[in-house]
This record gives sequence, structure tokens and C-alpha cells, in this order.
Amino acid sequence: MWKDCSVLVTGGASFIGSHLVDSLLKKDAVVKVADDFSSGKLENLEYPLRSRRKGTWTSGRLSVHRVDLKDRAVARKMMRDVDVVFHLAAQHGGRGYIHTHPAECSTNMALDQIVFEEAWRAAVERMCFASSACVYPSYLQEQVGSSYLLKEEDADPFVRDRAFADLEYGWCLAGRSYILTREGLKEIMYVQPGEFVLAKDNSWRRVLRVHRRSLRANEDVVAIKPSRGLTASMTANHQIWTSLGWKRAQEIVGHRSGRPPSMILPEPSPPVELPGQKSLAFRYHGYRSEIATTPDLWRFLGFWTAEGTLEPHTGKHADPGYIAVSQMNRKTLEKYLTTARELDPDSKINGPQSNGMHVLRLWHQGLWRWLHEKFLATTRSYRYSQRRKTVPLWLSGLREENFRAFWVGWSEGDGKHSSDRRSDSVATSSSALAGRMYSVLRARNLPASLSMSRNRKFRSFAVSWLVSNYANYGSINQPESPPRVVYDLEIEGEDSYAIPGAFVHNSKLMAEMALRAYHREYGMKSSAIRIFTAYGERENETHAIIALIAKALVRTDPFEIWGTGEQDRNFTYVGDIVDAMILAAEKIEDASSVNAGRDDRITLNKAAELVFDLVGWRPKEIRHDLTKPEGVASRAADLTRAKNILSWEPRVSYEEGFRKTIGWYRSHKDLRAVQANLSKMLMER
Repeated sequence: MWKDCSVLVTGGASFIGSHLVDSLLKKDAVVKVADDFSSGKLENLEYPLRSRRKGTWTSGRLSVHRVDLKDRAVARKMMRDVDVVFHLAAQHGGRGYIHTHPAECSTNMALDQIVFEEAWRAAVERMCFASSACVYPSYLQEQVGSSYLLKEEDADPFVRDRAFADLEYGWCLAGRSYILTREGLKEIMYVQPGEFVLAKDNSWRRVLRVHRRSLRANEDVVAIKPSRGLTASMTANHQIWTSLGWKRAQEIVGHRSGRPPSMILPEPSPPVELPGQKSLAFRYHGYRSEIATTPDLWRFLGFWTAEGTLEPHTGKHADPGYIAVSQMNRKTLEKYLTTARELDPDSKINGPQSNGMHVLRLWHQGLWRWLHEKFLATTRSYRYSQRRKTVPLWLSGLREENFRAFWVGWSEGDGKHSSDRRSDSVATSSSALAGRMYSVLRARNLPASLSMSRNRKFRSFAVSWLVSNYANYGSINQPESPPRVVYDLEIEGEDSYAIPGAFVHNSKLMAEMALRAYHREYGMKSSAIRIFTAYGERENETHAIIALIAKALVRTDPFEIWGTGEQDRNFTYVGDIVDAMILAAEKIEDASSVNAGRDDRITLNKAAELVFDLVGWRPKEIRHDLTKPEGVASRAADLTRAKNILSWEPRVSYEEGFRKTIGWYRSHKDLRAVQANLSKMLMER
């Protein structure tokens, strides 16, 4: 299969990627490497490379290109005339790097999408994706000394409670947090598959699935408050879109007087929608009528939105009746009497009633039906269904004078002005109405904000049209009471969704899920190999085994081990990993996943003892640093699927693999430089 086969290895200058290149060249493949050298190194490719032009080197059947695959045009160029793609390119590292660089690691989601799409467009025959054991839910790996072996079906983005993985795969929102849906504001716990939410590309995207899980004991929760939106509670590592890119929620800091802001929260801007009619035309019982949509009419409609009803307005088969607006101030209603009489000459104001209210009533069957269809929406919750007021999103496409008239009418009913006249606000108890109006203002590119007040029985939302377009900052606080359950959404074709005032990351659009989608829709032959704790030659010091070897070779004493040292792993030699990848590319076509790792374990303390024996040195004191990240408690792979499909299992023992790696480190590293820079090397690639 591999002789003269054109193969692209993304991330081919990395630790695992360079070993994969070696194996492919031995099989007489023609190999192209695409790498930005953020973690990979040209010297990992141990060939007589000759520079052809800036950023390009060649040697026989190997060509190397320094490129950024997040640039779609570059990715498209790299895919030309390629038969097979091994996709290893990623922002990644060991536990120390991931713990301190979660936002950088999160860019992998965008990279994966571009690589998969351009491979499909270029008609690439096969795709093998280098996934990770970090996709497995951490609750399966929390017991010290566990004998459980992780099975491929334990991590599945399509199955409830199997999509919440280690580190940056585990972000979630509290159930009472509001997000922006096409129907208005909705608490995330009530969002259903099939609804539409606003994504960062400012389009409405369908919700494919809703994920739900219990909050873990060691998880921190913060409440993020955009200055122009509502507070949302979320796990501390949840990502927020800022002027500096994706940042963890706990990193967001607000604007403080006299100091420059560290970041701004870009706001949602839904797409503009246009009204389907320039005038309202009605036909019933053979009678036709048409209403000109003048500013006066739109002002009346705005006032009706605040203070009006349709009589009757309940029941499944409500018959057209009167359109009514009510106010305690009769003079306010008199402003609208002329417009009402243009619609119905018999319109009049009645009252005051026993409650002190005056009521303006008019009868117009066509307008009644139109309001019932456009301005009343079915609102569903977990208990009931009823019709509540809303506004159509196509108000965003109204002519300027008509929209301002609508806002003025609404303000006369439910409005208030700020003391400094910097904003006009309208209030409503309807989350749907508040969210729709906020979306309309943002679609018109108007500065807007949302706020909410709540007492024991009621909640009220205020939508504000701001006079000045000042920046939207964020702040964080501790929530009053941490949630017991957290939620996340899987969005069609996107990896983000909007809360009022900001965008949050959707971490569940994992690369494996996208790969399955390309296979299901386009038939792209694909496989995903879940790599477990690889080690070996050319690895860097952010990974556990190389870190232990580096500390031992430079005689670090006291010798520091992160965590208790009783956490165990199935450290797997890189040569075995590469063999599994090549076999997966050959034998798996349905985009399914397979484990590549050992099914036995060794604790970090025992791994350190083995390193001491092979190096021939032992420290006088061993210290365990409990402040450093140690990851999950126990991890090993179930190899049933790998044995059945790939006829593969690891061949290199711990002792043999450690000995090979120590020999390479001694011969390739300047131990004096390592000793001088070791603390930094443990955290940076």
C-alpha cells in the first residue's frame, strides 16, 4: 500500500510525527511534512535536508514545509496530490504545558476542522487522526490503583455522560445561565435539540445535542458578567471569546479606572433579517384590506407590545377579536386614538375601570391575525406551553424611521430613561421578548445591553439602547451557590455559542466527532488513534518520563516528583504507537477510534525508581510537590479492539523503552544547559 504513496504528515517534525515519517520512508512512501515548528524541530528529521526556498527543505522522497495550517489557503495547497493524511499537528504538550496553556490548546478545534475540510475537498483517499487518551471522562480515572481499562466506547460525543473528558474537554455552564437562542433568552437547562443558538460566526446554528453531568468535587465555578450582558455561571476553565482570543473565564478581568483594559468581550451580532412585506395586506371572507406601514402605525405596534392584548388571546383556536391597549394615563392613550381610528373608525377609549386603567379598543380581524402570528410565540418549559409576547427578528431590517417609532412606542409603555440620558430602556418579564429585542438591536449594530432583576416570585429583564458605543468588559465573581449539574451544547458546524454580551466555547465539537461527520456525509475513509502517554526519543521535558530522565541525568537532589507519585500510567514507547497508527490507516475506514497504549500500569514513583536504576544514580531525598498538576489518578487502555482489528499490541517493555530513551537523551542533550533551564523546560515546550 505504501510504496510510492503520497503521504502528508501534519506536525511531522514533532516527537511522534518524526518517528512516523521514519517508518513511512522505510516503506518507500513519498512523504510531505507540514509543521509550524511551534513544538516540532527540524533536527528531529534526521536526514540530509537541503533548503530549496524559504521555509522548504527536501531530501530524496521527503519534503518539509514550515507552514501554518490554520491558514485555509495554505492547508489547501498542502493537500494537493496527497493520497493519505496523518493529522498530528496540534498545540499540545505534557501535563505542565496543558495546565498553563489551555487557551492555546483550544485552537486545535479550528485547526482540525480546516484540515478535515480541505482534505475532503482535495479528494484525499484516507485520513488518520492522532487523538488522545485525554478524551476519556476523568471520572473513570479518579481511583488510585484502579484496574479499569478504558474502552473506546467510554468516550463518545454522541452519548450522554461520555463526552466530558480530561482538562480542556470539560467546560460547562450552570443550568440557570441564559444563552441567546433564536426564540429569545433561555436557560441552558431548558434548551432542546433542534433549537437554534447564535454562534461566533454570527449565524443561527442548530443544537444537535445537550450534554449534562454532575459538577465534580474538585471543580471551580465562576460567574462571568459581561458589562452589557447577564451573569452566567460556568466552570473556571470555560473559554470566553475576547479581543485577545479565547481566554479562560477565570482570566477575565474588568475595566478599572486609570488602568488600560486587559481585554474586551466582542458582542454577538445576529444576522439582519428583512420584513417580507412593505405593507400589511389581509384577505378574509372575500374582503381585502391593506394597511400602510407608516411610522405612526409602528409606534402604535411598539406601544401594543408593551401594554397591549389580543381579546381573546388564549386557547388553541382563538377567534379574532379586539386589539386592546391599556394605561392608567388617559392622555397617553389619546396619542394613539387617531391611528386606531384609521384602522377602525369605531375605536374608543373606555374607563377608568375598577383598577384605574383606561382601555383603548379597536377591531381589525386582519391585524389581529397578523399580531397573533408575528408577535405571539409558543413558549415551552418543562411544565407548560403557552403563548407569550415576542417580536419578530425581521424588525432588524425595518427602515430607520419605522424602527425608531416602534422603540418610542414601546418606551412609552414600559420604558425608562437613565438620569444622564445615556440610554433608553424597556422592561419586560418575558425572557423571550427581552432576548429577541436584544438580538434585533445587535443585528442593527446598535449598542445594547441586557440586565435582570429578581425577587422571590418574579424576574424582570431590561433591554437598553445605549447612546454611546463604549467597550464591553467582563468581570468574574464567585456564584452565590455552586450548581450541582452543569450543561454544554453540541452545535452544528460550530464550536461556540452566545450568552448575552459574549461568546463561550463549546468544547464538545471534538475532532473525532467531526471526522465521523465527514465519513458519514462524504464517505471519507478515516480513522482516529487514541494515543496513551507516549514517550521515547525526541520527546520534550513537559512529559513525565523525559522529565524524570532529565532530572536524574543532571543529578537533581532533592528529586521532585509532581503529585503523590502514586498516580499510574501506561507509558507506551513511541515505536509501538507509530506501528498502531500505520495499521489504523490501513485497516480502519469508518472513522471509528482505536486505542494505542499499554494495558498494564506503572506508578510514577516506580517509573522514577526504574530510571534511577538505568541511570546508575539515586538521589538522597525525594520530594512530592502536591501543588503541581498531576492529572488523573489511573489510566490504562483496553486493547481488545486493537488486537481484533489491527492485530496490534505493544512490544517494547518499560525497561527496554526507558533504556533507549535514556541513551538518546545522553547523546543528544547538553546536560549543563538542561540543568540551567530545567524549571522552564518542564512547563514550556
